[in-house]
Amino acid sequence: ARPRQQRPARHEAPVEQRWQKIEGLDSIVDIKPSMRTGFLFTDLAALGLRPEPPHVAAFSGVEQALGWLYVVERGRRMNSLLYRHLMRRLPAVMTIAGNYLNASSPCGDRWQQFGDALDHFATHHVIIDQIITAANHAFRSIKIPPRLHT
Repeated sequence: ARPRQQRPARHEAPVEQRWQKIEGLDSIVDIKPSMRTGFLFTDLAALGLRPEPPHVAAFSGVEQALGWLYVVERGRRMNSLLYRHLMRRLPAVMTIAGNYLNASSPCGDRWQQFGDALDHFATHHVIIDQIITAANHAFRSIKIPPRLHT
């Protein structure tokens, strides 16, 4: 009964599976560095948790995959800070179950490479709109409000 700890496994694992099925995505952005749920499932198992990710349909195209990639990578940006905080507070637990948070950092290079890939791929307003629509759908699906830029 620890739904909060299992939340990333419920949305990230199926999303990572869907990324792997999109033909041509790897020619736009290297998704291998973004594949992190193996670490997450190992950590949850070390804590005695065994979430089962839901089955999800494939993405409809590269644009949808990129929108979801944005949301997942954005959510991981704070993992290094969280890892350091928890390591100070719960060192024994983090030693056996901190692999996901630790492996997600640093994400600066991944974030920069992703931004460069978006700049090169999203050159038409229709593509940009499709990526944004997919990202908004992803935010709603995992219940994270998108940050508005002012």
